[in-house]
Amino acid sequence: MKLERVELGNEFIGSIFFSLKIPEFTRNAFDVCHGGALTTYVDISTTTALYAFDEKSRAQVSAKLDMDFIAAANVDEEVMIEAKINKIGKNLAFTEAKLIGTKK
Repeated sequence: MKLERVELGNEFIGSIFFSLKIPEFTRNAFDVCHGGALTTYVDISTTTALYAFDEKSRAQVSAKLDMDFIAAANVDEEVMIEAKINKIGKNLAFTEAKLIGTKK
C-alpha cells in the first residue's frame, strides 16, 4: 500500500488515500481477490487514518467492521482506498472506507 494524500474535511475530520496493486497471493478460487484480504486492507487503512487524526494517540482496536461488496477486485488491479474519519469520541471512533478500482 502506498500513501497518496491526506485531506482535512469540513463535515468530517479527514481522509487518507492509499493506492494498492492487488497482489497475486490474495487470489481466491474464483480468480479474484479474496474478500477477507480486501477487508484486511480496509481495516489497516482506517486504523492508519485514525492514528493520523487522533490527537491523543490512543491504542485502537476494530470493535465492528461491516463490508458490502459491489464488485470483485481483480489480481494485479490498481485500486484506491479512501479511509475517512467521521468522528472521534471519548471511547469510540467512527470511520468508513471506500475501495475503488482505478481502471477506466
